[in-house]
Amino acid sequence: FLHGHCEYEAPHSEKDEVLIAWAGVLAQLIVAVPVLTIAALFENYDFGYAAPVIAFLGYVNLLIALVNLVPSPELDGGTAWRVIPMLRRRWRAHRVTKRVVTDISRRR
Repeated sequence: FLHGHCEYEAPHSEKDEVLIAWAGVLAQLIVAVPVLTIAALFENYDFGYAAPVIAFLGYVNLLIALVNLVPSPELDGGTAWRVIPMLRRRWRAHRVTKRVVTDISRRR
């Protein structure tokens, strides 16, 4: 009822896979944050029949985004948090490259 199914082609690289995982979480937040902001700005306003829609689009989307970030292989978080080791490897590679280029330029 609350869960969708998404099919897509296999990503070309680990970076693409991580970006896709984060995009799913960000899509949930893009819906949740404006709805919750509007609800907070008009907290004394009676939304009537729209109140359940606001609750669903706001709070439920926020909850889904947070649950999807749990680092479990079955959820987006299992893939999304691989961004940290990826960035660490990239930073180290940049440092090594910079050091090598500096050494080569000093030798000339």
